[in-house]
Amino acid sequence: RLANKPLPDAAARLYGFGLSTLDEAGRACQEVTRHGAAHDASRRTWPQTEALKAHLAMYGQRGDDRFADAACRSFDVLMDEFLTEDGGWTDHFAADGSVLAKDMPASTGYHVVLAFAELIRLLTNSSQVSQLFQGVTPPEQFRTVPASERYSRFTEAFRIEHQRRRPTRQDLMVAD
Repeated sequence: RLANKPLPDAAARLYGFGLSTLDEAGRACQEVTRHGAAHDASRRTWPQTEALKAHLAMYGQRGDDRFADAACRSFDVLMDEFLTEDGGWTDHFAADGSVLAKDMPASTGYHVVLAFAELIRLLTNSSQVSQLFQGVTPPEQFRTVPASERYSRFTEAFRIEHQRRRPTRQDLMVAD
């Protein structure tokens, strides 16, 4: 967060580079070269959470719907691919999609919580984000929603928004 200061050019370039390394579904791979080519195309949970936070930060700074679209895609990747049926998280997938890690390290929960905390912060404090979720729950009412219901409401709001918008990678690129 930059406390309402303009986004430095270097941050926009870094975001653009990171965005160019995502696959067609919006997934972040484990390692890329300086030129953006996948060096290790396996996928862990924490890079997905960092992608979500980056999209949310860009949306918070710029208010441009393409960043909200990208956040929706990242959220869907986390929820659809990394969240397990029993409520845990798959930490590591191979490039082919097979599970590499059967155990979930504590750090996975840490990264997920931080990403969702940023989502909560933006959703409850930003009129821009609340406009994306018209008819879901306005921010002033959201604060009174029991914590146990917030997660399901976030999930549903992002899924609805994601179904409505299907951005392409080109739509998400930051103009230099």
